[in-house]
Amino acid sequence: MIDKEEQNPSYDKETKTFDFLSNQFDELIKDFTLDEAKSLNLSEGLIGLVKRIREQQKNPTISETVSTGYDEIDEKLSGGYRRGVFSLICARPAMGKTVYMLNQAIEAAKKGAKVLFVSIEMDLTQCLQRVLSKVSAVKMKKILQPEHISDPEIAELDAAANEAAKLYGKNLFIEEVTSINAPQLEAKIKFYQKQFGVELVFVDYIQIMKTRNNNTPKEVSDFSEISYDLRELAKATQVALVLGAQLSRDVEKRDDKRPLDSDLKNSGSFEQDAAAIIHLYRDVVYNKDTEEKRILEVIIGKNRFGEGNITIKLPYDYSVQSIYQKSIQTDTAA
Repeated sequence: MIDKEEQNPSYDKETKTFDFLSNQFDELIKDFTLDEAKSLNLSEGLIGLVKRIREQQKNPTISETVSTGYDEIDEKLSGGYRRGVFSLICARPAMGKTVYMLNQAIEAAKKGAKVLFVSIEMDLTQCLQRVLSKVSAVKMKKILQPEHISDPEIAELDAAANEAAKLYGKNLFIEEVTSINAPQLEAKIKFYQKQFGVELVFVDYIQIMKTRNNNTPKEVSDFSEISYDLRELAKATQVALVLGAQLSRDVEKRDDKRPLDSDLKNSGSFEQDAAAIIHLYRDVVYNKDTEEKRILEVIIGKNRFGEGNITIKLPYDYSVQSIYQKSIQTDTAA
């Protein structure tokens, strides 16, 4: 097939070998599969659903969700992030969106999930520095300035790195990309699925993804296209897809700076297509005298598969890039 294709006048010699082979196999597979509409009568559907629930009851590893790594959040999301859809982690600058996503990736990996973290905004070394600070409890500031690290702290870094590598290091994959669109992300996810069984994917973050034509999104229609493609991608791959998202400045105009779903930047399609929308809020950013100086409010807004308008308060220490499990839950519904 390759030899034949290379003789084709339309063959693009600049195409990367991996992309070329992937495309050829995709076309070949189409010849041996039939796309059939999914249709069941009510009797077949209900009986089949009960059968699947019974199988999941007997074998908990068969699940339609993947743990967030945090028990309190899993409970409100009816088990964790749902497979086959995408969820959003939203925040204004300085709230700790990347820290939160990396913490969930690590905690989910500890529980046995196969996790892929795709970083568009931050390079690979910066991601690894944050992970190392969390697992070692050595302050991020010192990791960024090694000349200030003591010998005992070096020993702590070494021990923590080795322990993480041994216990769950092979469950978490971190990849840096300079840019990515939905079709490229889908190809990447399929590769990690096939090679490593990845089931939970984080992308940081949605508004700097490219359109199908690799253009920077500007118009509302561009963001709608990205949102649609991500919805179809999650459905096709059946991974639990979680993307970081920026919030608009509308938050700053209100007395209460806690975000709402409508604060999503370029929100229309993202707000509609996402299965869950989770906001992050730290009161200390706006109120220096707050009594909750080290509390991160995880505000679950839209929640298609569980309870919405719920706030979970998690203690954190960003100096060591850590968000902890202990929580206080409150109802934010008006």
